[in-house]
Amino acid sequence: MALTATKGEVVYECDVCSRRTRVSANRKSIDVVRRCIITANCKGKLHRIVTVKDINSTPAFPPEVAGVLDWSQRRILFTFNQTIRAAKWVVKHNLASKPIVNVYVERQVNDSTATTQVKIDPVAVNIIDDNNLEIIFSQPEQGTAQCIALASKNTANPSTVATQVLTDFQLTNQGQLTVALLASGPSFTPGGAKIGGFKISYNSPTSAFPVLIEYVDQPSPPGGASLSPWVGSSQAIINGRKYYIRTLNAVNTEPAANIFRSGAIASGSTLYFPDYTTPYQAIILLASAPYAAADRIYDKYIDAASISTVTPQLYYNSGNLYAPQSVIKSTYPPIIVA
Repeated sequence: MALTATKGEVVYECDVCSRRTRVSANRKSIDVVRRCIITANCKGKLHRIVTVKDINSTPAFPPEVAGVLDWSQRRILFTFNQTIRAAKWVVKHNLASKPIVNVYVERQVNDSTATTQVKIDPVAVNIIDDNNLEIIFSQPEQGTAQCIALASKNTANPSTVATQVLTDFQLTNQGQLTVALLASGPSFTPGGAKIGGFKISYNSPTSAFPVLIEYVDQPSPPGGASLSPWVGSSQAIINGRKYYIRTLNAVNTEPAANIFRSGAIASGSTLYFPDYTTPYQAIILLASAPYAAADRIYDKYIDAASISTVTPQLYYNSGNLYAPQSVIKSTYPPIIVA
């Protein structure tokens, strides 16, 4: 039997993040090994600690670790209120799921001024990602949307609401691209606020040959850095290696602006990073809308070396760059910035 310093508590340690936590003892059955409930997105399992010394040294709450997010219990219900009539509702539910959506709109009761909420099927529910969606109506509506998270795909009782899954991920905010360059990259000046030799090539239907844009010694455009959700961070630790964070506007930084204005780059053009930029080992940093510092994505990134002439999977559309979900990599421990 485990020895506990506090009556009714059991101490567990994760075999991946090596952090410990105290949980209430199971008084009605045996305790079982479970998934980590200490560190967010940790794939480890909890193992029971039985030595008195280790138990007594475990604090009531796990100490904070820089760059690591603590686990929090998943929410399953979010209610969105649309107080102003609109034909499109933008819902940020943060349920980390593609939820079932029930929509209720305001309707007058008979001929009186009183109103009640009536459940309807909108024209469409567009799933943007696991935390955001938009609801489309045939006319401006006011009311409530109830989002119910799913642990898995609902096949037994699917929703009748039409859905559109957008699989591509938006990489830039108004064209602003944030990259992390390996600190040991060639001819790279750590102290500068410049990209230095970062290149992108476009396959455009309006040009017979790939269009090369070379962002050499180009400072960030005025006010441009503020468009990046990674503004204020200069360094990153990714998979145990040190990178320098740099930002540029892939559309507006010269000479890119002239190329886009000339029509050489059309919406739908694919893009890639030429092979001779791979020594930099550039990592594209990601974020979700609305692209504030709180919207940084610490556990995913794109390796620029994987976007080559063979697999030019990134593309340009209306002032922003996009990528399919298939090129996004997961990383643990999460990215640490300074």
